[in-house]
Amino acid sequence: MKVNKPFAKTAMSWFATAVLATTTILFVTKSASAQLKSAAPTAAQARYVPGEVLVKFKADATDAAIFSVVGSYGDEPLKVMKRRVVHVKLKNGQSVEEAIASYQGDPSVLRAQPNYLYNLHAVPNDALYGDLWALKNTGQTISSAPYPINNPGLVGMDIDAEAAWDHITDCSSVIVAVLDTGINYTHADLATNMWDGGASYPNHGWDFFDADNDPMPADGSPHGTHVAGIIGAVGNNASGTTGVCWTAKLMAVRVGGEISVSSAAASDGVDFAVENGAKVINMSFGGPPEQADADFYDVINDARTKDVLIVASAGNKSNNNDINSITPCTFDLDNIICVAALDQAYELADFSNTGATSVDLGAPGTNIHSAVAGDRLIEDFSTGWVLNGGWGIGSGDYCPSVSLVNPSNFCTVFTATYANNADDIAYKTFDLSDPAILAAGVHSELELGLNDANDSLSIALNGAGGNPFSISPIATILGPFIDVLPIGYDLAKSGCLTATCSIGTRLQSDAGGSHLGAHLFGFHIYRALVNATTSELFDGTSMSAPMVTGVAALVWAFNPNYTYLDVAESIKKGGDAIPSLAGTTSTGRALDAMGSLRYINPPTGISLSLQ
Repeated sequence: MKVNKPFAKTAMSWFATAVLATTTILFVTKSASAQLKSAAPTAAQARYVPGEVLVKFKADATDAAIFSVVGSYGDEPLKVMKRRVVHVKLKNGQSVEEAIASYQGDPSVLRAQPNYLYNLHAVPNDALYGDLWALKNTGQTISSAPYPINNPGLVGMDIDAEAAWDHITDCSSVIVAVLDTGINYTHADLATNMWDGGASYPNHGWDFFDADNDPMPADGSPHGTHVAGIIGAVGNNASGTTGVCWTAKLMAVRVGGEISVSSAAASDGVDFAVENGAKVINMSFGGPPEQADADFYDVINDARTKDVLIVASAGNKSNNNDINSITPCTFDLDNIICVAALDQAYELADFSNTGATSVDLGAPGTNIHSAVAGDRLIEDFSTGWVLNGGWGIGSGDYCPSVSLVNPSNFCTVFTATYANNADDIAYKTFDLSDPAILAAGVHSELELGLNDANDSLSIALNGAGGNPFSISPIATILGPFIDVLPIGYDLAKSGCLTATCSIGTRLQSDAGGSHLGAHLFGFHIYRALVNATTSELFDGTSMSAPMVTGVAALVWAFNPNYTYLDVAESIKKGGDAIPSLAGTTSTGRALDAMGSLRYINPPTGISLSLQ
């Protein structure tokens, strides 16, 4: 991506939030200017949901006492979770830090913490069909691959799936929970492999992100469906792709949208999975180094006591997790397997995190072909946009592609700034009335520089068409703000699955000076479709983790008397020694399905006496 504006060079990533009325949209930043980073909102650097905390009360605190304490601070208890933890919404104007200090001073409280956010470990790319090299590497070339290194790869550098399939292909005796962005459970390659939740859970799981019983990816996100397909796409059915498990029981647990996952949703998701019989839980997401998420630790530790195995992705920042402590990989719990990404030659992928103690092994994670929830409509900004004021369609040295920009010369003039006293609106109407659309969401990247608190950028949606700002916007970002961030929003929730779904943005300023403006690019609409048959190539440790999850399910189905520790040991010690993983993972090994099946824990307590 060629972006040379001074606020888009390099720096740490963090989350930013924009709130208007009762709607909150979460943004995950990609980069920011080192010299101007302090201008971004303080809350953006915290990586947690603003206005919320998780409060753990002492075991002897009664429900009445808990509600009394929360009420005394003027806060709202959203939910009493497991382990005497209360999900609390703070009163207006109170910071998370102030609330934590207040609650921790209460004698009935054991601890208080933020409702942390986790980001997903995947890098989606265009829909292209590719061979399943991770299962059978013949040295094939993956066409139009998103990851070009070592393509073609090396013959035999795969997880040895075919040898394992000679012994077992059916994992349906082991329920596998996919904690992610939801699964399109109508997908042709997944529908018959979904967990049967009975009358209580007719849609094969639960949605803890939108708090309902439908874990369909409401924003159209392909991530969770792609992960599920790697684990258990129906095999040997002459269509689509093949999962590590040909037959499976996939439990859909939606804990986030395309952008982020909160620790409250993730914690509820783990509890749900454990209580409903899941033995393996896939978590293709992780938290940043500064998070010390004690509540999430307790949740995973409780899962350990219930004999449940967690498989987590190591992350995609090329970091050392031993230093950066990506959650949950660095929790000192032996029911967690943390997975790095390998390419087609079994070299460490250049984006993959590592860790000599915190990352256990590697698995294929580049050019991985799997099911997705539907399709995506890529906006090229060529037609249909209504542009007012300083908005324009541009391309040039400072834009990676044709983009929606304000000022209109943003892409060509380095010093360009938006106008003072601006009230500029840009919008386009889309037809999303196809009855095959189950859900949809807009995703794009926004490069934004706002001068001060009197300048803002808003987003609005209107299913009735026309100027979407005839009704209230769904989100507003106030200055001073300098950052580059992906944004995402759910179209169904805003009543925009219509023939006249109007999507727009508005830049407003005062006379007190201006800044570099707005640059919207990579704009597309994900659509989850009924009975989808679509698939895509993705890269990421998010793709590596479900490779391990699928093998874990195979091993457990093959050895039903195993414990979680037996399964974990089989996977870690049954892998192949790989030079690129020596010193960068705790085992130095790569996933091997057949090696894991034939690995046997040596007996203990036996002595030999020579006569």
